[in-house]
Amino acid sequence: MILNLYNSIDIINGLKGLKLIKGDCIFIHSSIKSLGKYEDQKFPNLLNVIKNTLFEIIGSSGTIVVPTFNFDFAKGYDFDVNKTPSHLMGVFSEFIRNNEASDRTDHPFHSISILGNNSRFISNLKSETEFSSGSAFDYLVKNNCKILFLGDCFTETFFHIAENNEEVPYRYWKKFTGNVIRDGKKKFIEIKYFARKIDLIPEPKIDLDKLQQFLDDQNIFNYSFIKKKRIMACSSKKYINVCTKKLQLNPLYFLKN
Repeated sequence: MILNLYNSIDIINGLKGLKLIKGDCIFIHSSIKSLGKYEDQKFPNLLNVIKNTLFEIIGSSGTIVVPTFNFDFAKGYDFDVNKTPSHLMGVFSEFIRNNEASDRTDHPFHSISILGNNSRFISNLKSETEFSSGSAFDYLVKNNCKILFLGDCFTETFFHIAENNEEVPYRYWKKFTGNVIRDGKKKFIEIKYFARKIDLIPEPKIDLDKLQQFLDDQNIFNYSFIKKKRIMACSSKKYINVCTKKLQLNPLYFLKN
């Protein structure tokens, strides 16, 4: 396999090829390692190059959002909005989370970190669940945020919103309790979470290849390349709408056989 060698010019050209515009809110899933090897003596900090390039495209009215998910709350651990790291979300998500200007939501499972326009407002939104009306995710979708998949990182985050909306039969509402800490202040909370029914046989798991192919067939993705590595972006509204319609026809369609 030939390693994808790229530099800052390749990053700039690749991100500009995604048809993002001024004022866009971009939710970024990323796998920086999968992009290949970055070499640029003039601009050695790759994460800064990505962030700065995106803000050059979307401007000061734009927003960068990253997943900072962590599920240790379900194991009895406190969730500290300021200190709990994301888990398996990649180095770029942690880079944004640790940025002093970013703000993070306080959902103990599906927190997100926001940098840019309206970051404080979005981070303070409250709702019954992480995806329900009035939530940060609800705000992102209503404002038609773009979902950027930067590297080999396609995943079903926004598909969960369609699952919740349709209350698919392979999930159920489960309650969790524990402590959330923000700015050193601890609060005991109870949340409800739309969990998978893992006792079902076979265990319900989303077929990510099938989901991505389905979305691709709906022509919702804009594709670009960082040198030889493909990246893609799409409208969150279109993503959820086409999945919702399919779930209404067959709620089990996206499960692995």
